[in-house]
Amino acid sequence: MKINLIEAIEKTKIENGVFPNLYRADDKIRNNFITLYRKHNWQIIFDWTIWDEGKIISRNKNFNYSTINFETKCKLLTAIVRNDRFYDGAIIEALNSGLILKILKTI
Repeated sequence: MKINLIEAIEKTKIENGVFPNLYRADDKIRNNFITLYRKHNWQIIFDWTIWDEGKIISRNKNFNYSTINFETKCKLLTAIVRNDRFYDGAIIEALNSGLILKILKTI
């Protein structure tokens, strides 16, 4: 299922040369991500609102996600999902920016 989701996200890549590595994910991809997230129990209970490390990592467009451990990757995904409850669209934004794709490829 993870491979299928990665492929689905990659198919939405916008090829324009101006903004490389942008995607146009839809609600189906969003829902598939949430299903995968729940199926693999990637949620970690922590205070994601004050987790500065996650903010620094997720804002760095050139961050190498293979350099962080599995728990940190789960924390990043948890922060995205939890943020979506308060900011509708956070998951779609993280899909469209390639953030979720980068994390999934290293899990």
